[in-house]
Amino acid sequence: MQHGVPGGGGVRLPGGKQLLRQHLQGFPDQSGIDLRGHRPDHQAPRAEILRRKAELLQQGEIFQQYGVLLPGQLHRQRGKKLLAAMYFMLKGLPFIYQGQELGMENVPFSSIDEIDDISTLDEYQVALNAGLSPADALHAVAKFSRDNARTPMQWSGEANAGFTTGKPWLKVNPNYTSINAADQLEDPDSVRSFYKELIALRKDPDYKETVVYGELKPYLEEQHNLMAYYRKGEQTLLVIGNYQMEEQTVELPSEYHSEYKKILLNNYPELVQEGTTLILHGYQVVVLEM
Repeated sequence: MQHGVPGGGGVRLPGGKQLLRQHLQGFPDQSGIDLRGHRPDHQAPRAEILRRKAELLQQGEIFQQYGVLLPGQLHRQRGKKLLAAMYFMLKGLPFIYQGQELGMENVPFSSIDEIDDISTLDEYQVALNAGLSPADALHAVAKFSRDNARTPMQWSGEANAGFTTGKPWLKVNPNYTSINAADQLEDPDSVRSFYKELIALRKDPDYKETVVYGELKPYLEEQHNLMAYYRKGEQTLLVIGNYQMEEQTVELPSEYHSEYKKILLNNYPELVQEGTTLILHGYQVVVLEM
């Protein structure tokens, strides 16, 4: 299911994208997001929409809009881990695009001359033809450019992020000094380490059948700024993510006697519980065995 730019433009985006963003309303700067299309008259099954979330991370756009803009490095780290867990635990094959496991971010392009993506160059020209200034046209197209996912891999804090001693074909993101593989290798709290935990859980013999092949069933669909779903197979897992800076309460499911057996994954050092109610911190995500 896809939809295009009104007026016959050439940009085509996943139909599930708009629905996913409804789950992300707690993050800042949503007002500037242009989905460049219309909501379809019919919607795909919810499980299918959730599965499509994985493909949205390829451009780094989700990190940029909902992780990078959070105030403070710690919030950004937790926001990136939240998004990682929510898509990685979905049914289907997760993809990790280069640098995603580090939480690499969109590039602050200062000129259209820094962009090589032909689609972005076309969109830029369309924007100019529509009357936008060069600066406004660049601002409109840069955040969606595929070049955000094509910048040199940030291996270290050395020159050119340790990618090359020559001149790279695209500019290196200037934040490579704070986001790079070398700094995260031995950091147990890094985004990279969190991805390793996700991969280990997916490969764990006790949970592999459930995570890879288990049924996906949404939970608490109507609760604002919350995304939660079950994975049901040989085991039953409950994945819960709080998509807002403020704390949020979540009632444990009564069908499991309002209890869980084990915390399998958590992007905070603790999980607060009062009776049958979980109190999730801002941008907290947990994977529970029920």
